[in-house]
Amino acid sequence: MLRALALLVYGAVAVLLSGFGLLLGMDNSADVALTVLTWTSPSAPLLLWLFGALLAGLLLGYAVAGVGTLRARYALRKLARSLPGDSAP
Repeated sequence: MLRALALLVYGAVAVLLSGFGLLLGMDNSADVALTVLTWTSPSAPLLLWLFGALLAGLLLGYAVAGVGTLRARYALRKLARSLPGDSAP
């Protein structure tokens, strides 16, 4: 029951965020060029730049979380090796 409720809540949030993204895209369709120091990017819709920033943040977050997960797995494996072995199958 609780799993179905969580799925319903996640679905509702996904629909709301998708609707918000659609409204954001419709209102911000003007082409913009980003400038960093002397480099100027090609013109693209603002929504494309925002989506790119969101995607880059998600990928960076997953990479950082992945490094922490790998460290934790390594520590657990090392700890398991240091414990005396159980001879039972």
